[in-house]
Amino acid sequence: MLVETMHTMASSLQIPVIILLIALVVVVVAIVGTLIAEVFTERRYFKLSIPDLIDDLQGNPDTEGVISGSGMLGRQKQALIEIVSHPDATKGELESMSVELVAEEQSRFDNRVRVTDFIAKAAPLIGLMGTLIPLGPGIIAIGSGDVEILSQSLLIAFDTTILGLIVAAVSLLVSTIRKAWYNKYMAAYEAATECVLEKACERVDARMADDVVPVIVEPTPMVEQSERAPVLQAPASPNSTMPLPAASASEVDDDQA
Repeated sequence: MLVETMHTMASSLQIPVIILLIALVVVVVAIVGTLIAEVFTERRYFKLSIPDLIDDLQGNPDTEGVISGSGMLGRQKQALIEIVSHPDATKGELESMSVELVAEEQSRFDNRVRVTDFIAKAAPLIGLMGTLIPLGPGIIAIGSGDVEILSQSLLIAFDTTILGLIVAAVSLLVSTIRKAWYNKYMAAYEAATECVLEKACERVDARMADDVVPVIVEPTPMVEQSERAPVLQAPASPNSTMPLPAASASEVDDDQA
């Protein structure tokens, strides 16, 4: 009873596995189409040079114009323009904004690569299922001498295996190409973000320097010698050996008289 139930369940999966393989083939064909579209829409126009961007930012006060004229992708230009379009933001706010924008771009690229990576891993497993499921009836047909059922089972097994391997190979190739492109995009985008952020921070420093109110310190008036407090001397003690002042001549004459 259990063996028959298991056989029924395994046999019932043959049609869904074949449908899933065909769906994966359609998806991979669409992914290859998007890869070709990326060549003509992104890869072709991405010509960013970081040294040229640094020189343009230092020599041109119009930061937005420099960003618009750079060789970055369109959404990357919009992200960098978003950083410089907040003149009242602080350095901390600008840094947080730049980190968030870089993370969004990285997440967008990761999502694209994640799809093809999953298909490259799942397609061989589905192809293996499509190979093993029809082999059961084929082996039974060998015992009964039914060559037609055996040939049909082997044909289905080989076809599903080939489809699974083709889908996995194409998905792996697309993932490899996209990872190479996206790593280059992200390296250039992060470097450009650092340059633009440094320029925006310089504007913040200049704005803060203009907002500082100078404090004028008045000089302290000098005290005249006559206005100084008299210096008090301590009285001499009885045992002091200090010499007494000499008596005048008139005092000596009075004492003799």
